[in-house]
Amino acid sequence: MGELSKLVALAVVDEKNPSEESVRYKTLMETLSTEYRDHYKSDYQFGFMDGNEYINGLIMGEVEMPSIIVLNMTIDGYCLPESKIETIEDLLRFLNSVLDGSAKLLGGNGFLQHAKRSLYKAKSTVVSMFQAAPFFSCFVFGLPVGIAVLVIWATCTAVPADDEKPVEGATASPVLDAHGKKAIELQPDSTEKTSEAKKED
Repeated sequence: MGELSKLVALAVVDEKNPSEESVRYKTLMETLSTEYRDHYKSDYQFGFMDGNEYINGLIMGEVEMPSIIVLNMTIDGYCLPESKIETIEDLLRFLNSVLDGSAKLLGGNGFLQHAKRSLYKAKSTVVSMFQAAPFFSCFVFGLPVGIAVLVIWATCTAVPADDEKPVEGATASPVLDAHGKKAIELQPDSTEKTSEAKKED
């Protein structure tokens, strides 16, 4: 219906638990599609939807059932009646206000709306996962969180290694000369003895 570039007027009802109001809204849409078809055929398509899951994802909220909503599928916009729809005259007044622009247009396909819709879908997916399989969902989301916490804890509590210092009493490495041979360290007294030995010679 949205591919025809027309506004889509829907009665959102709960077919599993139909109420008197749900039946009335469906009847109003059937009346519009037959008796007012020629008047609105270029602007509207009429129908009803069982359940509100799709509409909730579109408006990023929850639509009460039953309710009337007009969708602009080309821009992902929607309009909701400001007052309760009781009669066919109320519904006609609402549809005409959408056409003349006096009804408030909500939603849209801007960047901010896309970001909000993505967050809403992610949130809805997580909530549905926990509702369907709570233990498995806890494991899926808890495992990476636990690993990250352990890594952060290990990083914060790690003791830094002390800088290496020479140990007292340790033998120093020998000094090498330019040819790689050990340089002879001469003490002052040994020099004197060598001079005396030369005089004796």
